[in-house]
Amino acid sequence: MARLSPALPYAALAAAACASFAAAGQSADKPYPSKPVQWIVPFAAGSGVDTEARVLADKVSKILGQAVVVENKAGAGGTIGVAQAARSPADGYTVVSGTNGTHGVASVLYGSNLGYDPIRDFAPITAVSVAPFVVLVNGDSRWKTIQELMADIKAHPGKFTYASGGNGTLSHIGAQMVLTATGTDMSHIPYRGTGPARVDLLAGRVDVMVDSLTNTVPLMEAGKLRGLAALTPSARSFTPDLPTLEAVGVKGFEVSGWHVLLAPAGTPRAAIDRLNAAFREAMKDPLLSKNLASKGLQPTPTTPEELAAFMKVEVPKWEEAARKSGARVE
Repeated sequence: MARLSPALPYAALAAAACASFAAAGQSADKPYPSKPVQWIVPFAAGSGVDTEARVLADKVSKILGQAVVVENKAGAGGTIGVAQAARSPADGYTVVSGTNGTHGVASVLYGSNLGYDPIRDFAPITAVSVAPFVVLVNGDSRWKTIQELMADIKAHPGKFTYASGGNGTLSHIGAQMVLTATGTDMSHIPYRGTGPARVDLLAGRVDVMVDSLTNTVPLMEAGKLRGLAALTPSARSFTPDLPTLEAVGVKGFEVSGWHVLLAPAGTPRAAIDRLNAAFREAMKDPLLSKNLASKGLQPTPTTPEELAAFMKVEVPKWEEAARKSGARVE
């Protein structure tokens, strides 16, 4: 995954990030925010993004002096809620969570039916977190290292299987990125969700899975799953003993799940700046950081311009990977 660091902003996002400070309809005696802010989470209650949003919303509400209200608008891989956010008034009172799936993979899966442009229809506020991905096998697997696994796969193309949470999911596209980078081939076994996929990996019915640390840290610590490689160097803070794909000759490979915060395009810069400052302050809280770390998440606060640059790299990267995978909506 691309690192969250400054670069030349993507034109459309940068334009949104540099919009006028004048908040339309807001008078000088009514500073922003003057009412609750709606945070659309485009996934079900209890999902990883939802859990993270609720932890942050509580903290940010106290900083802003107004409630930040999380509303779940799930469906179609998160695209229903994101489309609703894109159509919402650009007044600073609606924000939305974006991910690799909603802003990278979805445009390939849904095409002209997506209902929003992942770049043009949004103004960046801040990155929220990354969830490092790992290559996993059953705790009793004969493969003890990533080198052993790759040697077997190369010797027997297509013989071994990898599980995913379904066609076009991050576990599917992430695994395909690994196979492409290493020049290997495995048979894809899609499930209806990462939970069932993980169950079959634990039972030994499939050989390999690429999943986020958010879902797997407890199972790895219990010895039920074995991590063979971290797919981004940042994962080493959670799993210091895991090598990256450099161990098998692949340099610069990075794949993580990311969570970013966006507003409808045209949202006044004054509102963007106020939200950015509040979220960045919240993410400095050591207790909040510890809470997120316990879930395998790394807080990644940024400026709007840094987020624009990040998405300039990541959105096309995941779109290309999705096209190469042949993923389609089931």
